[in-house]
Amino acid sequence: MRVMLTGGTGFVGGAVAQALVEAGRDVRALVREPARARALASLGVALVPGSLADPNEVAAAASGCTHAVHAAAATSPGASRRVAGWVNVAGTENALLGARHAGVRRFVHLSCADVTLHGGPRRGWNEDRVPDTPPLGPLLETKLRAEESVIGAGTAAFEPLALRPGSEWGSGDTSRLPRLCREALSGGGLRLFGDGRNLVALVHVENLAHAVLRALAAEGAAGTVLHVLDAESALAGEHYGELSAALGLPAPRRGRLGARALDAYPRS
Repeated sequence: MRVMLTGGTGFVGGAVAQALVEAGRDVRALVREPARARALASLGVALVPGSLADPNEVAAAASGCTHAVHAAAATSPGASRRVAGWVNVAGTENALLGARHAGVRRFVHLSCADVTLHGGPRRGWNEDRVPDTPPLGPLLETKLRAEESVIGAGTAAFEPLALRPGSEWGSGDTSRLPRLCREALSGGGLRLFGDGRNLVALVHVENLAHAVLRALAAEGAAGTVLHVLDAESALAGEHYGELSAALGLPAPRRGRLGARALDAYPRS
């Protein structure tokens, strides 16, 4: 199995790359700046310069590959709708086009467990449902659109599927954790939903990487959307309280309920 990987320089993509190499897979990573991908090179990953903006460059990276993992995405809460659309939607479509052109058979897309968060009621909610209203915010909207593109791209010779991980955590986090620290230090603690008794969807990055390995080889997985979570759910107050204490940050603070609170909620 030879795997083409996007987003390999990120927190999740890096964990996926390491898991693939440890499993004996041959990995080629599409990277914009090879000089900043030394960690991947040290694992033995082949670096292919290129960008998601050009499906031909994706195809070059995927040449000779049988499988692909698309982990690249815009995840910053401050990303504009334009940026989120270019990266999450157009970038995913280019990754699909390039991989399919190169002859890739199985395409694993990393989506987000929050893509069904919307302004409507969620009592008795089933994650197989499609929300009647758009997801909350441009990041979730564009991630859902990207996921729909992936699932709709399947053919007899091309097997795409999407994984919906919870909020990723674990060592080596250079994106979400710094944002949480900045928020806690500038705002007097992380802001929770209400009193923090709501459950949060979490997944350790190593568990997610293991799920990617399984998804690359699982029979009958083509065309599916699969949630990836840790075995036990956690209360938001307890999880972020323990995290804040471990980092020496102020204790989380009670927040307002409602859509506006999403501005402070750490999302995938």
